[in-house]
Amino acid sequence: MIAIEQLAQQIAQLGGRLYLVGGAVRDRFLSIVAKDKDYVIEGLNENIIESHFINWHKVGHAFAVYKVKIDGEWIDIALARKESKQGKRHQDFLTIADQDITLYEDLNRRDFTVNAMAIDVLTDTLYDPYYGKEDLERGQLRAVSEAFLEDPLRVYRAGRFAAVYGFTVEKRTMLWIDQILPETNALPAERILQEWTKALATTRPFAFLDFIFRLQGEEAFFHSLKKTWWTKRMEPSWVLFVESVFHDTVDLALRITALMTLWPYEEVVPFLKKMPLSSKMMDSILLFLDPRFSPNADIFASYHQLATMLYLVERSKLEVSSYCWLHAIWDQSIGRQTQQVWSEIPTLYQTVKNNWKIKVMNNPELLSKPKEIRDTIWNDELVARITKHV
Repeated sequence: MIAIEQLAQQIAQLGGRLYLVGGAVRDRFLSIVAKDKDYVIEGLNENIIESHFINWHKVGHAFAVYKVKIDGEWIDIALARKESKQGKRHQDFLTIADQDITLYEDLNRRDFTVNAMAIDVLTDTLYDPYYGKEDLERGQLRAVSEAFLEDPLRVYRAGRFAAVYGFTVEKRTMLWIDQILPETNALPAERILQEWTKALATTRPFAFLDFIFRLQGEEAFFHSLKKTWWTKRMEPSWVLFVESVFHDTVDLALRITALMTLWPYEEVVPFLKKMPLSSKMMDSILLFLDPRFSPNADIFASYHQLATMLYLVERSKLEVSSYCWLHAIWDQSIGRQTQQVWSEIPTLYQTVKNNWKIKVMNNPELLSKPKEIRDTIWNDELVARITKHV
């Protein structure tokens, strides 16, 4: 199995250099284990690469990126490239990747200086032409160059880095963010949600939207949440609740629902429908948030109800509408230790599921009945078991 240093030596023999770049360099200085490692080759072109490394897997259309297995893991290796905006759409970039393009030109196209550093794989020499390491030590985000203005997605990337690392944004970069903010309206929702989803994976639940809502201009995607957001941020119980959920779980649906808990339903629904969740998971979240069903008990107990509901919905073949009875159980459980009640329900669910398998084995004719009848029998047994326990 080839090691990265051996590969770098082979590339050097062909007249090129191999560099570790971007987030992996940044994370090394932050003492974080990088999830992904990106490399750049300077001094070679596609013809040279593909004639000498026949096992590399080329991906991407705009420019050449190769998937290569090194030390047992897949890494991305790209040729040094430069790009310029050619149209109004987010993907309208002209990209040139060639052996004449330098490492510095490649780094110049990157968003923030903390992401524009490179390390020579053979010599371990740091190349930091834009002083990204100093910005890292200051905990600040600073745009590399005016090319920053060509990509409005960088508005949301700034919010994501604020959440992931707790960075602040340097003044000139902040002005540029406000300048390109109107262009974010044309971004695909999926790209925006990718950045927010990464921010939601951190332990800073409020940082991303705090950043977005403090911008001087009008941001469209999250705008419907802005007014209620600042009201909620002034409620200590809600803040503490959300922080506790983010501390307890990394589940995306639970974290999103925690942020939306006790919000005006008419604001939440249109926004949540933009989220890339399964229809079943989306329905379960909306059911929980629906004011017709939402519990009146304290907010911390509500979290345990939510966690249990999502657990059941994800593991059951039933439709979400079958779960309205969970709220009735919730009402019956008030006055008891609600955390204990709801934490026991998944175990009861598994018991009923095992009993159901035995029943089907002893009564094969059940499988010939219509699905609606099978679901009704299953649902009745589950309700009876849990209600009896509560």
